[in-house]
This record gives sequence, structure tokens and C-alpha cells, in this order.
Amino acid sequence: MSSFEKSIQERLKIPKQTINGKEVILKEGDLCLLDTNVIHSIDQAGENDIVINIMVRTSYFDSNFT
Repeated sequence: MSSFEKSIQERLKIPKQTINGKEVILKEGDLCLLDTNVIHSIDQAGENDIVINIMVRTSYFDSNFT
């Protein structure tokens, strides 16, 4: 991430995510899907942020997408 992107992120209070050691910034309308066992974290979300955590058993994918 460039210093310009970091300054915009700090000014707009966009929560930074780290996914497998890489900084990721989601913008309005973005969706992030993570596979199982992916190491990830997110900074504190703002009052206008919406976070939805949907957990699906791996057996669902094994039986419905093979």
C-alpha cells in the first residue's frame, strides 16, 4: 500500500484488514469471502460499517459443489 493510500485510509477512517499478511481495504459495496483457515484480522470498524459473518460447514460445499 502506498503512503498516499495510507493517508486517505487514515483520513476517511477506513478500517484496515489484514488477510494472509497483506493489507486490504474494502470500499463501499465490496464483499470479501475467505476460505477456511485463512489468517485475517480487521481494525475497529466505524459506526457506519456493517460486518456480517456467515459461517458454512465445509461439508455443505463438498456435497453441493462437487
